[in-house]
Amino acid sequence: MKTLLLLACAAVYLRCEACRKNGEPEVAGLRDLIGRLFGRRRETARDLDDTTNSHIQDILGYQLVSEGRYAEAVEQFDKALELDAHDKDSWSGKGLCLWHMNRLEEAVRCLDTALELDPRDGSSWYIKGLCQLQTRRFEQALGCFDKAVELDPEDVQAWCMKGKCFGEIGRESEALDCFDRAIELDPGEGLAWQLKGSLLVRQDRFSEALPCLDKATEADPDDGTAWGLRGAALLYLERYEKALQSYDRAVELEATDADVWWGKAVCLPCLGRLAEAHECAVRSVQLDPSGECGWYNKACIEDLLGYPAEAAASYERFLELADFEQDAKEIAHARQRLSELS
Repeated sequence: MKTLLLLACAAVYLRCEACRKNGEPEVAGLRDLIGRLFGRRRETARDLDDTTNSHIQDILGYQLVSEGRYAEAVEQFDKALELDAHDKDSWSGKGLCLWHMNRLEEAVRCLDTALELDPRDGSSWYIKGLCQLQTRRFEQALGCFDKAVELDPEDVQAWCMKGKCFGEIGRESEALDCFDRAIELDPGEGLAWQLKGSLLVRQDRFSEALPCLDKATEADPDDGTAWGLRGAALLYLERYEKALQSYDRAVELEATDADVWWGKAVCLPCLGRLAEAHECAVRSVQLDPSGECGWYNKACIEDLLGYPAEAAASYERFLELADFEQDAKEIAHARQRLSELS
């Protein structure tokens, strides 16, 4: 499967590392795995020094991608394109790098060129979908992932991202179908379990979400998002100690995620640990000063701690940021407390 080029390139890099440890030349790994990646003949060590061969420049570019050296990889793909402007692998590889570098419009232009050259290149459809998803063009992203799964019906990652798009546009039943299809194809795919669990949390189906998030954290113990979602599910199920353990793990992995700190700040008062909760609430609003939920939570904790001035300031900030339709109950409470504190 060629959809996730980065994973294939990571395999190249790991194989090269193994070659070095075994005393073999690094090109042995490239020669073996790149042939499978591109479906071309195996390259020799002498071939890899050939600066006039665009395919060799592609290989070296993808090796740089596998090492996370995206700016250098772009230069390498540019060299390949100077040699052959019609090499779709070069355009696709350059688009992949630009996506990683958050240069999304440039990435899409490269991927469009790759797709003009080969409309059946599932990898380019997938990467273009990621670009559109990141810019919140959900309908366009959905079209890209549709093409990716049409070309490769067993592409687990494409099914995951297709489901994510459905979830973003409110077609939640179809989203769950996509996640289930991904899980059917690969029951050990942590991302599919995480995305399914996330959607179930959003639907307040916490008992159903929890087993999914258990699976997600088992598949990838370093998935901070999954740990945070697991904490949320346990929190709403009133399993506070377990929820706090999940939030603690999430904070270890995602220390700059305001939502994780917010969740931990909500959980700690349930265990009578207000001072620690306040520290987490302060951290939450530091990381996301425009997050109304963080300010409301901080205000409530300061109210409980008996910090009237701080609580009033936090309630006022919450009211400045609040959505009058979605936060109506919290707005009414904040206004009442402000009148009582003044």
